[in-house]
Amino acid sequence: MLCQCIAHRRSVVPIACPLLALLCFALCGCPGAAEVEMDAWGDDTMTLRSTATTQTQAVTESVQWLVARHILHRDVYDVWAEELQRQITSRPDRYVRKVSPRRQAFYVELNGVQLIRDLVRVLFGEITPRLVVCTSETVLRRRPIPDPAVETELVGAFGGYGFQVVDVAQAERVIGREKLFRAAEGDKEALGALTRELRASLLVVGQSFAAECPEGGFEARVEVKVVETATARVLASVASPQAAARAGAPEIAAKMALQKGASEAKLRLVRAMLNAYGKPITRVRVLEIRTYGDVTGLQRALRDALKDCSVRIDSVDLTGEVAVLEVTTKEGEAAVAGALESNGRLRVTGMDCRRVECTFK
Repeated sequence: MLCQCIAHRRSVVPIACPLLALLCFALCGCPGAAEVEMDAWGDDTMTLRSTATTQTQAVTESVQWLVARHILHRDVYDVWAEELQRQITSRPDRYVRKVSPRRQAFYVELNGVQLIRDLVRVLFGEITPRLVVCTSETVLRRRPIPDPAVETELVGAFGGYGFQVVDVAQAERVIGREKLFRAAEGDKEALGALTRELRASLLVVGQSFAAECPEGGFEARVEVKVVETATARVLASVASPQAAARAGAPEIAAKMALQKGASEAKLRLVRAMLNAYGKPITRVRVLEIRTYGDVTGLQRALRDALKDCSVRIDSVDLTGEVAVLEVTTKEGEAAVAGALESNGRLRVTGMDCRRVECTFK
């Protein structure tokens, strides 16, 4: 009804508030009479089809639809709606690569890498997730091929999206390749090493294979999942459809097929990661606690120090003298760390994306 009312009065009273228009779009999916749908989601370009009456409207509504309806889930979008409007959807032209009018519609090509990079910045702020990528891949009935194609593709993609990516060789040197795969299965020692030694928030791990087709060329299947190192929670798990490729040399064709499968997987992975990890919840790990009263007192102190926040006690282990609290606030990890130290009894010993560690003095 709100949408219809605004659309009906458009010729008389222009919409003065972009946030109202964006809210109308998110609620109703139709700020005007235009329809928007995904036409193609490629390696770094997203093409949308809009039935808007003007090119300007087509571009604006395409970006709004992509953010509010296609990439982000409603619960994550609602949390960040004001920031998304101010930093992304109010400036849609910066993402446009090409607009083509044809068949009574506009086809809007957008820079997908830049848009996702901006989404990462809005959802995570200055400290973006630090992740380790480790995958194994096999070409059936062929000798091992150097330089894993899937790993290389994912490392490049996540770095381009604005995540902090740990060098694979460094990760293997510090904790070993076998331990990385054990961490993906929930091994506490391996997960602890990832957090402690590499300061990694996320582990991207998977297995892939390529096989030669009877009619020539290669097909590949890529399976990857993302694990949160602090909790062993699987944030995303995707298996790309079979990706086929042809080339003169069999080894090149196999790598091309694996790379193509990884390219499809990365788009689904990043969307799942933004939704699973995008809410502003900072986990605070507190060491050297003596009593349960220490924990509840800290909970109250954080509520008083931070604006518009909620603090939930996740776990308390009095034997191990450790507790974990979940602080929901948009103020970020630095503000949470500052609130902890202002308590006077605590010293912050570590801080990463969505994580702060401290100890009682």
